[in-house]
Amino acid sequence: MPHSISRREPGQSGLPVKVGSVIEPGLARGAADVAPMGAWSCDLATEELSWSEGVFDLFGFARNGRIDRREVLSHYGEESRDLLERLRAEAIASCGIFSMDAQIIRADGEERWMRLTGTTRVSNGRPVELYGTKQDITEDRAQWLKRQQPGGGIDTLNSLASRLRFVTEFLDCPTGSSPHAPLGALLLIDLDKYAGINQSLRLGATEGSLGIFAQRLVSAFPDAAMVTLIGNTKFAVLLPKSRSKRALGNRVYNRLSRVLAPVPWRGQMIAIDASAGLAFADHPWTFDSDAMFAAANSALRDAKPGDNDRLRYATIMTGARRTA
Repeated sequence: MPHSISRREPGQSGLPVKVGSVIEPGLARGAADVAPMGAWSCDLATEELSWSEGVFDLFGFARNGRIDRREVLSHYGEESRDLLERLRAEAIASCGIFSMDAQIIRADGEERWMRLTGTTRVSNGRPVELYGTKQDITEDRAQWLKRQQPGGGIDTLNSLASRLRFVTEFLDCPTGSSPHAPLGALLLIDLDKYAGINQSLRLGATEGSLGIFAQRLVSAFPDAAMVTLIGNTKFAVLLPKSRSKRALGNRVYNRLSRVLAPVPWRGQMIAIDASAGLAFADHPWTFDSDAMFAAANSALRDAKPGDNDRLRYATIMTGARRTA
């Protein structure tokens, strides 16, 4: 299960509005840009939980009811519950943030998977509240597991399109005949310092954690025409045409920032640093795939750290257009 924890500087806020045990609906409304989610908070002095309606629905609890944290924990799978308690304690101790994917059993007995994020609110230098989101990822996880089945041009290790498909359907595809037109952009991602895993851990750690990262990419870009591993630690994502290049660039950056949480491997946490380059096609139908690939590689080399210190990112707003 992917999970992470990082330190949050004191004074940063974003406190959700609480009304008894129910969070005002407006809090979660803007957060669900990838998949439906709900908002939650927990008063650290009283352990009182507050949920938006989306979280009640996720757990199968009656809306607007009071929530007992001990009862909620009993609905987590044992491994997920233990991990949650550890990450939660570390986040409180460091005034930090955390995220994880958790298995839960709803009130009606149905198993679901959710992505949980948590942030510590600090007052006068002391942690006073945790708050964040809970997002249902059950369907995304099921699709990813299905993609792991052999056949169909899928890389069974990482659940991605094969390198051969990337070459034949993009790089070597004649102008105007790409099955993925209209195309908006090519995103290249290289996991920095990742090769060093083999020196300290067994090969299985590299393969397993790459698979987790691949799952995150597929979930983060569900509209992608293709996601593939084109090198040892280098991924390519073909993105469909968008109305606004700048908006697409911002969306790519925001979603990439979410997939860079450290990945677990047999009790250890493997940190991920990444560089990413994004290049746009001037024309969605008559794009020059070679020029786009070169531009994305150039952006990848020029990538610099942004708001997320684990991600180096660069965008080339003007792509390339094939000419006669």
